[in-house]
Amino acid sequence: MRRARSRSRLLVLVLFLAFVLVLAGGACSDDGDGTTVASSGEEIAFLQGMYAHHGQAVQLGLHTARNGSNETVRSLALEIAISQAREQGEIQAFLLDREATVDPSAHGDAAGMIAAEDLAAALGLEGTDLDERFVALMIGHHEGAVAMADEALGGDELSEPVRDLAARMASDQEREITELELLRG
Repeated sequence: MRRARSRSRLLVLVLFLAFVLVLAGGACSDDGDGTTVASSGEEIAFLQGMYAHHGQAVQLGLHTARNGSNETVRSLALEIAISQAREQGEIQAFLLDREATVDPSAHGDAAGMIAAEDLAAALGLEGTDLDERFVALMIGHHEGAVAMADEALGGDELSEPVRDLAARMASDQEREITELELLRG
């Protein structure tokens, strides 16, 4: 019990520090003088959709890191939660720079979104059942995020910093899909 509480506190601290570092300036995309950046509607829609999309991965990743039984699955779940929370901070900074809203529910029909009832069911699982469900859900979820990023990258509406973020997201999630496929039982 003490170990689980200590791990939870460490996780909260790591996520908080990642969020603070992003907001401290690493992801700001203004032109250097504090003015906001003009942006296309497509770029805003991509950022808002991906913010909400990442929220599901963070939620399910944290739950699995705490309640799964396979150490490799738990470790990957924590890695996914931390990286996607960091990217959420970057997305939030981009949206704020563009004077756009940050709405965790603004995903529309984003590819790979986990149905609310499936997410709720997974969040009620523990142990091996959770490990298996996490892997299955996260593969589809990541495939959807890669499709979203590829679609956004296929156009010419993204600013260079958002284009870089989208390319990094696609690359990271393709790597994680490969790792998840290896864990599939």
